[in-house]
Amino acid sequence: MGEKGIKHKDVGAECSYDEFHAEDLHELDHGTSFPANPVERQRFYRDDEHTWYQYNGEYWLRIIPKEIFSISDELQHSDDTEAYETSTTPVKHQEITITDKIPKARIKLDLRATGSAGGQNARARIYKNGVAIGTTRDTLNQSYTTYSEDFENLNLVPGDKIQLYSWCNDGSHGAYTRYLRIYYTITWECHE
Repeated sequence: MGEKGIKHKDVGAECSYDEFHAEDLHELDHGTSFPANPVERQRFYRDDEHTWYQYNGEYWLRIIPKEIFSISDELQHSDDTEAYETSTTPVKHQEITITDKIPKARIKLDLRATGSAGGQNARARIYKNGVAIGTTRDTLNQSYTTYSEDFENLNLVPGDKIQLYSWCNDGSHGAYTRYLRIYYTITWECHE
């Protein structure tokens, strides 16, 4: 048994450099009862409890992983479809169905107008399950502009949908949208 909870499988009397570093010759230490004579920092996976433990020099501590979400520019989900809309009322074009719990995130979108004559603005807005949650974005720019918004209390659960709706203020011109993207970072901390 390894001192840190990694076991080397039996390769004979001597272990060569290649055998020592081969991934298929190692496994994490596990079983249904704790090993005898553990050493400090040793880890052990209890198969019967489906839980990791670490020995602190006196007793085995249960390791409880905790997900830490932070808003970042690490892309996690996207719908990069390009859409064109001439309606004067919001119409859904892009949509992402959520498969995990996401408490907070940064959401970005690209928007551009087809013409600026007479102030014919292109508009777009982020929605959650058909309900507007984001800031209405408005542009006359005929080149794509990326808009970004941070949502501290997004509280998405599996099955929720993040959507991008677009429209314009004159049906003779239009709004182009693309790159509906969700960004965040997940890190893990272990606690007793």
